[in-house]
Amino acid sequence: MNQDKPRPSSPDRGACFNSLAEAIRHHALEAPTSARIQILGTSTEELSYFDLWCRASAICQTLELAGVERGDRVAVSMATTADVVAAVVAISLMGAVLIPIQPPVRLGNDEYLRQRTLAAISSASCKICLISLSESDALGGLLENANCPMLCIDTKATTTAHDVRPIDCASDDLALIQFSSGSTGEPKGICLTRHNVATNINAILQRAEWTASDVALSWLPLYHDLGLISATLSPLWAGSSLILYPPIAFVRNPIDWLKKASEYGATMSCAPHFAYGLCAAKIEIDGSVLQGLDFSPMRWFFNGSEFIHWDTCAQFERLLAPFGLRANAVQPGYGLAENCVGVTL
Repeated sequence: MNQDKPRPSSPDRGACFNSLAEAIRHHALEAPTSARIQILGTSTEELSYFDLWCRASAICQTLELAGVERGDRVAVSMATTADVVAAVVAISLMGAVLIPIQPPVRLGNDEYLRQRTLAAISSASCKICLISLSESDALGGLLENANCPMLCIDTKATTTAHDVRPIDCASDDLALIQFSSGSTGEPKGICLTRHNVATNINAILQRAEWTASDVALSWLPLYHDLGLISATLSPLWAGSSLILYPPIAFVRNPIDWLKKASEYGATMSCAPHFAYGLCAAKIEIDGSVLQGLDFSPMRWFFNGSEFIHWDTCAQFERLLAPFGLRANAVQPGYGLAENCVGVTL
């Protein structure tokens, strides 16, 4: 059975925003509790858009005390937490520049990842790096080598600063520097302006007919363009309900992605091509893993980031069709970090 999820009475169809902060502020004030953001993990956190805006406002105050100003570059260790999502909103609110970095899940034992992270932080000339309290030991020495102070974000504080307005910025101000996912050479930072980000996300929402009535689900890492922009910022931009859970949970049990899609009545989800092939192979071995699931609400399973084999997409759709998945729900797309994320869909 699908859980009943609240829906806004009047979704923002066609609403276009110029920044993430502008979008979140609108949703927080116009429909503060209609949609929910849920972060699943060892414990589940649930926020309304009003809660998210309040938490982002509190992080803004912390950043201001640390001397962060418009145009400063702020690295964020992108673990899948509510505070990280709020920090991304706060950086947009302040007119600063987001530098997503991979959280130190393996940094202690992987010199290659250490050097790649160090190179990214150094080349982006970050003023500060936001991390969770649990990451301080793993990242402390690394940030010291990069001459980048770290600031822990670990707050569930509420604030009444919900009427704070985003700082006025020019459309050609930088919003985001994301690093290409190539596996050779030094990481290359892709500089994206506020106009780049807004144009690409608004185009994705228009093409996918994405509205506040949708429910998005993602396990993708937030430091990657597909996970950050397609799977997280796009639904937040639209004011959708959003369910996030960490990539390691998918690695441990890929079919749990499909179970969560059914449980939460997801209408949107995206993943690299390998995820569809992996799930299809497991279902072919044991079809009972889908027993009792319902995919009738799902409008789009977006498929990108890798070479796409259409036979695999067709196999995935065939296996889920008896459980309500509509034909052509798997939608292939092409994107790259240099274009923010999406190019074709």
